[in-house]
Amino acid sequence: MKVHHASVTLHGEERVEITDVTKVVREAVHASGIQRGIAIANALHTTCALFINEFQAALVHDLTALVERLVPSAAGYRHDDPRYSDCERGNADAHLRTALLGRAYVATRLRCPGSFALQSAWAELAATIVRLRRTTLTTLWA
Repeated sequence: MKVHHASVTLHGEERVEITDVTKVVREAVHASGIQRGIAIANALHTTCALFINEFQAALVHDLTALVERLVPSAAGYRHDDPRYSDCERGNADAHLRTALLGRAYVATRLRCPGSFALQSAWAELAATIVRLRRTTLTTLWA
C-alpha cells in the first residue's frame, strides 16, 4: 500500500471563518500520483471543522449565522469557566461547533487520475477556521 501525506496550515483572521480549501485538497491529491484509494481530509484540532458544502457567499453567511444560533459564542459554557476548567482560551463554542459539523471527510478514488468517484462531493470542501489551525490530507492506495 502506498501512502501519501500532505499538511497545510490555514490562518484564520476571524473568530468564525469559513474557508474554501477545495483547491488545496485537490492539488495534494493530484500531487500524490495515486490513481485508486482513499482520500482522507482531517482537521487536526478540535476547534476546526471540515465539511462538504457549496462555497457560495449567501450560504456561507447562512452557515455562519446558523452556528451562532445553535452554539452562541458567549453562553456561559463550563469549559470557559475557571471554576470547572483549566482552559483560558474561551473557546468552548468552537469545540461544540466542531462536534456538530465534524472534523474529517473520506472519499474513495476509483477511476482515472484526477477524478473521484465522489467528484461532486469533493467539488467544494470547506473548513471552519478558528485562529491558527492545520488541516491534514492523507491519501491511501491499495
